[in-house]
Amino acid sequence: MKCLISQEKFVDSLGLTTADEQCWIDLEPFLHPHPHRVPLNASLPFIFNLFRGLGLRYLAVVNDENKMINFSIITTILAVLQVSCTDWSLELYYSLDAYIICDILVKKIFKTADFASVYPLGRIELRRSYEGNYTGSFRPVLGSNLGRKLSEGSDNIYRIQAKSSTQPDIELISYSKPVCCFFQFSSLVLTSLLTFLQCLLLQSKLFHLFWISIDADRQLVHSVTVFPDWVSANNTPDITYNCVNHAPVSGEPNAVVHVSTKAILPSPDTQAFVLKMEKERKARQHGAEQDNRSFLTKYWMYIVPVVLFMVVSNALSPEQSSNGEQ
Repeated sequence: MKCLISQEKFVDSLGLTTADEQCWIDLEPFLHPHPHRVPLNASLPFIFNLFRGLGLRYLAVVNDENKMINFSIITTILAVLQVSCTDWSLELYYSLDAYIICDILVKKIFKTADFASVYPLGRIELRRSYEGNYTGSFRPVLGSNLGRKLSEGSDNIYRIQAKSSTQPDIELISYSKPVCCFFQFSSLVLTSLLTFLQCLLLQSKLFHLFWISIDADRQLVHSVTVFPDWVSANNTPDITYNCVNHAPVSGEPNAVVHVSTKAILPSPDTQAFVLKMEKERKARQHGAEQDNRSFLTKYWMYIVPVVLFMVVSNALSPEQSSNGEQ
């Protein structure tokens, strides 16, 4: 692999799109004064990180005479590198089939229908930075008619179905839980069905807020939670607002994606604690000066990490169990 001085016709023939900007490939003529070679069995992610770190902008396959073998190989490399930038993606669909029946007599909620029809909403692309953190970007599907369907299905439940490219057989579902409210005036009983998410999405101009919990090491998606983006609303959203009275929102849906990665807490250094205890025991046996300090005074630096580890572990246990239920 070497650097390459490219002509304009070469750049035009690549057929690059705006998605290539995510890979930080700057297609300007540039020649590094000291070309670098890599082994033939090197992986593409290794080559990409090496050349990107060196500030190189072009990759070309050359022979021992420093002659380029074929320009089509460069196109293939760039295409594969573009794919490698997107670690994995989530295909999003939405449904408005399920609805709620509020029974006035028994005051219970019955949910009926279950994803009889779904519509494409968009895609969330997850990318990993150099620091190891993941970021997500949302790309909507054109012509989803989400605003019109939300207005027409104001009494239904808006649900999101997510399918990860690394877990094609698993469907992640996120939806709002409607509430049946009963108001009684003398002998007259009125029932009001509040479907929060639809109304808030209409008020926030179809701006979503996705929270995604992932396992970065195994590339697994644990949960997907959707909220309306309140920042996009002009005023504070009204949860009691009637969706039927809201005019249909035109335009495509948009979203902000927050990615939370599973973290491994450091384990307490019990080995160092045991070694120190053993060293003090041997010192006392050989007549060394005895330390009369209390146990907590001598070993507080080992006890505190253990206590903090147990507190944090207990605090995370309910959160992990709730994610598993979703």
